[in-house]
Amino acid sequence: MDSAGVAGMARSYLAAALLLPTASAVGQLCRRHLKLALITGFFLSGVLCGPSCLGFLTDGALRDLAFVEKVCLGLIGISAGSELQLKELRNVGNQIFSLVLSICVATWVIVFASAMVLLPKTTLMGTVSEDKLPVLASIAATIMLARSPASAVAVLKELEAKGPFATVSLAVIIVKDVLVIVLFSINLGIARLSFHREDDNVVLGAIETLFKINVAAALGVFGAFAQRTVFQVKISGERPRAYLRAASLIVCAAFVFHVSEILGAEPLLGCLILGATKVNLEPNPTRQDFVQALHGLMPTTYLSFFALAGASVHVDTLPHFFQPAFFVYSARLLSLYVGTKVGCKLGNSSANHREIGWMAYVTQAGIAMGLSKSVLLQFPEWAGPFYTFLVCVILMNQITGPTMYKAALTALGEVAAK
Repeated sequence: MDSAGVAGMARSYLAAALLLPTASAVGQLCRRHLKLALITGFFLSGVLCGPSCLGFLTDGALRDLAFVEKVCLGLIGISAGSELQLKELRNVGNQIFSLVLSICVATWVIVFASAMVLLPKTTLMGTVSEDKLPVLASIAATIMLARSPASAVAVLKELEAKGPFATVSLAVIIVKDVLVIVLFSINLGIARLSFHREDDNVVLGAIETLFKINVAAALGVFGAFAQRTVFQVKISGERPRAYLRAASLIVCAAFVFHVSEILGAEPLLGCLILGATKVNLEPNPTRQDFVQALHGLMPTTYLSFFALAGASVHVDTLPHFFQPAFFVYSARLLSLYVGTKVGCKLGNSSANHREIGWMAYVTQAGIAMGLSKSVLLQFPEWAGPFYTFLVCVILMNQITGPTMYKAALTALGEVAAK
């Protein structure tokens, strides 16, 4: 890279560094005065400062900052995996299985059908041929399965909520997000075959996709055990030890993500398996240190990721996508109601849970946005409008979901008295 390229990259990183305090302040204002999630404020700040609004971050700057986004995605994947603590899920296994299965099937089928009808009415079909529509609809339906463990935990802590519904709903959210990343990996493999290698043998392509899922899993396990040495290093002083552990997490997320990309595997899956391996197979002291270090990194990770994700949105196309996005949002709500009602009946949950339990699964945030961004990074030549469409739906779920979850917990009497 020549001196002009280095100077340009330095300007991009400086612009991003200046954006973050602004995004943090806007996030706090949105939470305090508009009762929105912090990450919604971060995202809106990015939209405002992006190329299609004020232009504080240019298209070139976003390309320079793609590495930062990938590291953030890796950490988000590790965080999602760390929520999958198998010992805590065994106690409510039957209810979880029934709910996860029924919600996923209902959501995928209904959203897939909606996307098949609505996507041809958008500008997306100007860049993608009609025969690729089922692939896009499947990706959209899979991303709509995602929920947000972080936002669920935030609501439960805010309300000091405890009870059977709080326990089961959080477990379903965690298991569903793990399943979503696996399904998304398969979808992305199919999309690569469809868009980049149309003449390849489908069976060989499917075998290759499964092989790459195993590669991602192996990288995740390797990353988890490679970190053990770092966490066992004895360093005097609490702060130096915390800095070392945080740095090791960042390096490990970057390594797993980058190597997965080089090998054609799904990076988010590898990072998710890293997090799940750490919390389920590590001895207790090391596991606690890992969770503590990860929790310390996540606020900055979400701030950086959502600000940059917002900057990637093309504001001029948002009005065009609002109507189809609203219909997909509505279809998703219907599917959650149907899936939850069937799942509660199969799992012998209470009648109250059957009627309002669906309200726990509306919110979307980090995982959904991360998967959408992965599509944009993998297929930049056509995925811009598709990404904007997905962001529209995710924002609707993000804005309305936490309020619905709070209402459900309150109605079921699981909110602490104050």
